[in-house]
Amino acid sequence: MSQSLFLAFTYALVAAFWIFGSDQLVLWLGVGPAALTRIQTAKDWFFVAVTALLLYLTLRRFEVERDAMNDRVGRVVSTPRTALTLVVVPVALIMIVAMLGAVAYREVIQNLGYNELARIRWLALWIGFVLLFALGTGAAGIVLWWQNAKSRFELEHLRDELERANLQHRYEQLAQQSLDVVLLLGEDGTIIEANDQVWNYYGLRPEELKGQHVSVLRAPSWQDAVENDYRRVAAAGGALFEVLHQRRDGATFPVEVSARPLTSREHRYYQSVVRDISERKQAEAALAERERRFRGTFEQAAVGIAHIAPDGRWLRVNDRLCAIIGYPRVELLQKSFQDITHPDDLDKDRHLMNQILSGQIQTYSMEKRYLHKNGAVVWIDLTVSLVRDASGQPEYLISVIDDITSRKLAEQRLARITRFYAALSLTSQTILHNEGTDGLFEEVCRIAVKCGDLKGAWIGLRDPHTQQLRVVAAYGELRGRLASLDPMIESGGGALPYRPAQVVLASGSHWVGNDLFYDSGEEAPDWQILMATAGVRSCAVFPLKRAGAVVGALNLFASEPEFFDLELTALLDEMVAEVSFALDSFERERQRQQAEAALRDSEGRYRLLFEAHPVPMWVYDLETLRFLAVNDAAIDHYGYSRAEFLAMTIADIRPSEDVPGLLESIAQVKEGLVRAEARRHCKKDGVPIDVEIVSHTLDWGGRRAKMIMAHDITAQLRIERELLLAAAVYEQSTEGILISDAENRIISVNRAFTRVTGYSLEDVRGRNPNILSSGRHDQEFYSLMWADLERVGHWQGEIWNRRKNGEIYPEWLGLTLLRDAKGRTVNYVAIFNDIGAIKADSRRYGVRSATVPPTMDS
Repeated sequence: MSQSLFLAFTYALVAAFWIFGSDQLVLWLGVGPAALTRIQTAKDWFFVAVTALLLYLTLRRFEVERDAMNDRVGRVVSTPRTALTLVVVPVALIMIVAMLGAVAYREVIQNLGYNELARIRWLALWIGFVLLFALGTGAAGIVLWWQNAKSRFELEHLRDELERANLQHRYEQLAQQSLDVVLLLGEDGTIIEANDQVWNYYGLRPEELKGQHVSVLRAPSWQDAVENDYRRVAAAGGALFEVLHQRRDGATFPVEVSARPLTSREHRYYQSVVRDISERKQAEAALAERERRFRGTFEQAAVGIAHIAPDGRWLRVNDRLCAIIGYPRVELLQKSFQDITHPDDLDKDRHLMNQILSGQIQTYSMEKRYLHKNGAVVWIDLTVSLVRDASGQPEYLISVIDDITSRKLAEQRLARITRFYAALSLTSQTILHNEGTDGLFEEVCRIAVKCGDLKGAWIGLRDPHTQQLRVVAAYGELRGRLASLDPMIESGGGALPYRPAQVVLASGSHWVGNDLFYDSGEEAPDWQILMATAGVRSCAVFPLKRAGAVVGALNLFASEPEFFDLELTALLDEMVAEVSFALDSFERERQRQQAEAALRDSEGRYRLLFEAHPVPMWVYDLETLRFLAVNDAAIDHYGYSRAEFLAMTIADIRPSEDVPGLLESIAQVKEGLVRAEARRHCKKDGVPIDVEIVSHTLDWGGRRAKMIMAHDITAQLRIERELLLAAAVYEQSTEGILISDAENRIISVNRAFTRVTGYSLEDVRGRNPNILSSGRHDQEFYSLMWADLERVGHWQGEIWNRRKNGEIYPEWLGLTLLRDAKGRTVNYVAIFNDIGAIKADSRRYGVRSATVPPTMDS
C-alpha cells in the first residue's frame, strides 16, 4: 500500500472516530440547543486545529525529502530548525484540550447546576474522550516529528559530505595546477590536505604532513606566531604574510603565505598557498644593495648630482650640490634650475635642454653660472643626460655639476695678469714714444682701462705750490663723475672719494680696497653710491714719484671684489714705477734740453757755460779720440791738468776692459743729442768712478767731434746701495723701530716692532704711537720727555707700554727727532728693546742690571 493511501485511510478513520464519539458524548451531556451549538462549534474548531497540525507535519516531511533529493543533485539549500517542534506540538494540544474542556464545563454547569452528579460524570467522560483524542493526535505528531528530524539529520549529513566533496574537488583542481604549495588546514591549524609541491619545498610527502600542525613547516623562531597569523586571517577574511620555513634537512628559506578562511556550516577551514620567495628576496637584497651603493654614490659624490623634471624642477639633489649653491635641500627642492641660473646663461641652457628632450641630442655639457644664495656667482661645469620611461617619454634628467669657480677665478686672474702685462708693455712703448707728459697720463689711463677691463682710471698730481690734488687725466665710465680736470680737490671733497689718493700722497705707498662694501670706512656714503650706480667693488691707488718724491697718484676702479691681488698689485707697482721713471727721464731731458739751448745761444755764452759748468765736460776728436777741450770741473774732478788731458785720448780714462766697447760705440756714433748713458771712468789716481754722460756731436774747428757732459753718480749709486743695506738692517734688526711723520702719525715699523708689540704695520699705519700707552705714566712724565726731545733732539729712558694683547711690559726706548735743512720737524724715530726679562732677572737676584740705566721710573 502506498504511503498516500495509508495516510488517507488513517485520516478517515481518525475523523470518523472523532465525529461519532464526540457527537455522542455531547448529546449525553443533556444541555440546551444553544449550549449544544456552542460546544459543537468549539469541538469542530478543535478538530480543525488538530488536523491542520498533523497536515503541517506531514507536508513538512515531504519538503525534507524533496530537499534531500535536491541536495543529491548538487543544489545546497538551508535546513530549517526542528528542535522546537517537539515542544510546540504538546503545548499546543494541551492548550486546545484545556480550552475545549473549559467550554464544555461552563455550558454544563450553567445548565445543570452544581448538585447533579450524573451530569458531572458525563462531563468528565467528555473531557477524557477529548484528552484521549488529543493524546493520540500528539503521538501521531511526535512520530511525524521524529521522522522529520531523522530526515533532516540525514539531509545535514549529506550536505556535509557534499561540502567536503566540493572542497576536495576545488582543492585538487587548484593543487594540480599550482606551482606553489597548497595546504588545507582545519580550524585548529591541522593539515588536512597538501599538494605534491611539498616534496619540492620541504622534502616531505603529503602523507607525512596530514594530521600535523602547520607550525611544523616553520622555522623554530617563527612557530609561536602561527596562532596570531591565522587569527588575523580569520578576522580580516584573508591575509598575506611572509615567514621563514624550514626543509627536512633544517635549512630555512623565506616564503610568502596567502591564507583565507573557508566556512562549511559550523565548520571553518583555512586554505594556505605557500610560495618560495628566496629568489625574490635575493633580488630584493641585490636591489637594496644597488640602491645603497647608488645612494652612497649619489650622496657622497665629490660633485653635485641632481635629478631634474622636464619642466626644470629639482626632484632630488645631493649634499654637495646644496653646498655649492648654498641652499638647504628642502628650500632647493621648491625651486627650479631656471630660478638659480645666471640670466646670461639661461637661454643657452634652455636651448640645449629642448634639444635633449626632443631627441636631437643624447647629452650635453656646458660651463655656466649659478647664483649662490648669498648672491655670489658660482661657475659650474654641467653635464646633462635624459632618462626615459618604458613608453619612451622623458621621465627626468640627470645633471652632474662640478664647481669650477676656483678654476674660473684662476683663469680670470691669469687673463687679468696677462692683460696688465700687455698694459705694462704698452705703457713702456708709450713712454718711449713720448718726450713729455703731454698726453702720457691720458694714454696711461686709457691703457689701464682698456687692457684691464676697468670701470675707470684717473691720475691726479700734487700742485707744487698748494700741495693739493689736481686731476690731470681720466678715462672710462667714471670720467664724468670727477669734479673736474682742472680745479684743486679739497680734502674729502668731490663727487668721487678722493681720500685714498690723499692717503697715498701722504704715505708714499699704494692703497688697495678689494671689497668696498666692507672696506669703505669714512667714505661709505660715496662708495655706496658708486657701488649702486656704477658697480664699483674694488679700488687701488698707486703713488707717482719724481726724483723719489711723491708727486701724484694713479687711481684704478674695478667692478669685481678681490680684483687687485698681490701679483696684480706688484705688477701695477712696476707699471707705476715705469711712469715714475719716465717722469724722472722727462725732467732730466728737460734739464738737458735747457742746457743744450743755452749752449746754442751763442758761442761765447756756450764756451763760458762749458768752462763754468759744474759738471765735468770735454770735447774729443771722433777720429783720433784725443781730447780737444776740457773744462775746469773735469780737471778738478779727474785730477789731470789741462795739458795732460790734451795729451790723452778718451780711452785713457776708461778701464782697459771697456776700451773695445768704446771703439765699437764710436764707430756707430749717432748724430745729435744722445741721452744719458752710464759709463765707468778712472781718475788720475786710479780710483774708478761711475758717471752718467750726455753726448752731442758737433763741428769743432772743422773736425768732427763729440761734446761730453759727465755727471758723477758714484755717490748716488753708493747711497742707493747703502739705502738698500739700511733697509735690510732696518727689517732684520732685533730692536723694535717705529718711524712717524711730523704729525706723529706712524708710517713705518719693522719686524721686531711687530714681534714685540703684536701690531703689524697695517694695524698702526696712520695712527698715533700713544696706542701703545700703558697708562702707568702720568702727563708730567710725557711732558718732560717731549720737552727734552724738542730741546736736544733725542731722548732715552725706560718706559712701560702695552702690547696688542693687553699685556704691559717695560722697554728701553730711544727717541730721535729728525729735522730738515730749515729746522722743520720731518720724522720721529723710536728704537726700543723689551727689557722685561732683564728686569725679572734683576728682581730675582736683587741687583740692578748693568745694561739698564736707572731712570725716574725705575
